[in-house]
Amino acid sequence: MKIKLVKFKKSFSCDVLIFDDIGASWLSKVVPNSASIGYVSTRFSFPILIHKYFLRRLFVILLGRIFSRNYNSYYFYLDALIQSIQPKIIVTAADNSVTLSKISKLHTSILFVYVQSALRDLYSFQRSLDLPVYCSFGNIEKRLFSDLNIRVQEYLPIGSVKLGMAMSEEHTSSHEHVDICFISSYRAETQHAKKREISRRLEDIDQLLFLHSIKFARRSNLSVRVLGKAREDKWQKLEMFHYEKLADGFPFEYVRTDNELRKYASYHGLLSSGLSISCGSTLGFEGLSAGKKVLFGATMDVKFIDDWGVGFYYLDIPQLISLQQESFEHFSCKVEHLRNIALNEFLKITSD
Repeated sequence: MKIKLVKFKKSFSCDVLIFDDIGASWLSKVVPNSASIGYVSTRFSFPILIHKYFLRRLFVILLGRIFSRNYNSYYFYLDALIQSIQPKIIVTAADNSVTLSKISKLHTSILFVYVQSALRDLYSFQRSLDLPVYCSFGNIEKRLFSDLNIRVQEYLPIGSVKLGMAMSEEHTSSHEHVDICFISSYRAETQHAKKREISRRLEDIDQLLFLHSIKFARRSNLSVRVLGKAREDKWQKLEMFHYEKLADGFPFEYVRTDNELRKYASYHGLLSSGLSISCGSTLGFEGLSAGKKVLFGATMDVKFIDDWGVGFYYLDIPQLISLQQESFEHFSCKVEHLRNIALNEFLKITSD
């Protein structure tokens, strides 16, 4: 178990509490100006509020932890935080948080809202879970919840909030139009040999797709953009080096995204591109929902899709935007067809 730091924090109260670092920078933009906002995250450290009630609860929690191995200290710790802050609404983009969903049952006067931030697979959620209000990308997640026997207080298929935020901003960025936009699935943080089998298979497909994309672009004299997955500078450098090595001298633009100043950079890079190539990332599906041409590569391995647990997202996907074979010839035919098909015809096929 990874040991986290303890950080002391001045006591506060708020109308809307944003829980977890994920999505904090863009969730705050959808809160009305009249409401006060607070932030709490236990992802990298445990905040300790300088508050009499919280400190008394914390002392009891620590005693419980000492005398009982099965004592759920995190559950009671999070409950003490919420009791001390007393928000009216709690919003989180950590939309599969089990502990927060359980705590929501204790605080019926508080509105808990989960906002989906990524595609979810069969292993993202605990089975037979009770979720509060859930704002989803669409109706596919409802099938997933049904299969996992997950009950939801209220299910709201509102689409990607972050994509909506990006599209509402004027993306007069430095991104010029490019022909092919490659959406990275590469995780530079962990060595390939130490990754789980499903992660290794995902990156193997990602690498094959990139090699095909570069080969096609080189042959057709097309421009290429890579939307980076990494969020921290040191991992971004390793990710860029990974693709530079694969590109073997072919030039491409690498787009960096972070959680603060460049939080919408990947969206703006995608929106100003022609055809996007994706193994099966959330961003690829978001691009499709925004009316962009996208080609998905994970479908070249049906068993991989099932093992990954994301079959719900591919049940009704048109063959037009999915690969059925690994060969470059098959890839080339798909890309040429997608580049040449009229946008209105593409939208008709993908929206049916």
